Amino acid sequence: MNPVNKTDQNKMEVNTVGLKRNNTIAVFGQGYVGLPLALSFAMKGFKVFGVDINQALIKELKQGKTKHLESYQGKSIQEILQEELDSGRYIPVDDYRQALTQAGIIVVTVGAPIKDDGEVNNSPLKAVAREIGQSLKKDDLVLVRSTVVPGTTERVIQPILESESGLVSGEDFDLAYSSERIAEGKAFLEFSEMPTLVAGVTDSGRKRASELLASLFGDGGEIVVSPSIEAVELSKVLENLSRDINIGMVNEFAGLCEELDLDIHHIIDLANTHKRVNLLRPGPGVGGFCIPNAYYYLLPRAREAGLDLDLSSSAREINDYRPRRVVERLKERLQEQGKSLDQCKIAILGLAMKDYSSDHRQSPALDIVELLLHQGGEVNCYDPEVSSGLIAGQVNDLWKCVQGASAVIFLTRQEEFDNLDFGQLKGKMLANPHSPLLLDPKKALSREEATKEGIQYVIL
Repeated sequence: MNPVNKTDQNKMEVNTVGLKRNNTIAVFGQGYVGLPLALSFAMKGFKVFGVDINQALIKELKQGKTKHLESYQGKSIQEILQEELDSGRYIPVDDYRQALTQAGIIVVTVGAPIKDDGEVNNSPLKAVAREIGQSLKKDDLVLVRSTVVPGTTERVIQPILESESGLVSGEDFDLAYSSERIAEGKAFLEFSEMPTLVAGVTDSGRKRASELLASLFGDGGEIVVSPSIEAVELSKVLENLSRDINIGMVNEFAGLCEELDLDIHHIIDLANTHKRVNLLRPGPGVGGFCIPNAYYYLLPRAREAGLDLDLSSSAREINDYRPRRVVERLKERLQEQGKSLDQCKIAILGLAMKDYSSDHRQSPALDIVELLLHQGGEVNCYDPEVSSGLIAGQVNDLWKCVQGASAVIFLTRQEEFDNLDFGQLKGKMLANPHSPLLLDPKKALSREEATKEGIQYVIL
């Protein structure tokens, strides 16, 4: 055993039983998974290189800046980042060779995005595998933590690593896979407490990866070992897909409840009193990099097997349709007031893909904005946590956003919106004989407070 000594009284000693060569880590990808993971290792005493090809991102990280909304044990991620920079344990770099020369442990968090045609784009993963392979050393551990098409680690990444390095997995270096299971906003906590699934090409890789990841645990946490990397890869996809199907089901029920003039959220509250029922919530769609992509990660293997994924496909279609349903519902309500969309200004509040997030990747809000603009609407949109200038019609002030609007569509919670002044909201919106509209697909706001101020409140 060769533990890393405590660097100060708040740092835990790292248990590195079974970790070969050295304990320096290179984490490839410094996004919503990679950055908190790298900082988690640093907080446990490891020296960590945070590697990313985005030079602007690396420059910001070196300055202690990040737009992530994470916290842990009373500290914001910005505070944690600055502490680990000052300690020298966390080193952000865009030069992968610098990191790989010193690191004996390589962790990959780079994603596999989905193309517009639904095909999985493995190019970023392949590029990282080539870079790692070119500098791979004997006794290194490579741990993949990306969500991938089941089979990718052994069928795509392993051959590249071996071809580029001339080394053999399981003999000269270790290769393992562990699915990433965090929710944005809870990353630090879930790295330390969420049960962690691990598999390796060999027992050596599985053991080293298990001991590495166990070092992140506090009082809780559990390593669950599988003999199959592909099984762990598939389990991750199914975890995400189960949520997509659950949301698709309640989104379908929401349409029925609209026709029956019933509140779907109240019905879900009733159903969830059953101890074996856990219905999720309907909304304007499903965003982010995980849940909407799960079906597409599974589809290639289903095609190889000659199978259809009818249920998964239907859920995806239902959830993809939800932004269009929001716009249709808005147009119906405007028509009831004798207005058309192309005569109105519409304000969008909340652009992130989920509540209390800065991540706008694949956010339903982006689809809603695009649909409104395409149909001739004037659109202002605002989210205090999503960088300005990224989205058409984006403004940097809440009240500027809603000024003169005939309708507000509320899509994502943020702290600034938590105590929304409905009187001021109505005062800023367009004054006319009709009540201004507030569409709230998630039922995140108070119907009672909105209607008390003379706002017409609509769930969907």
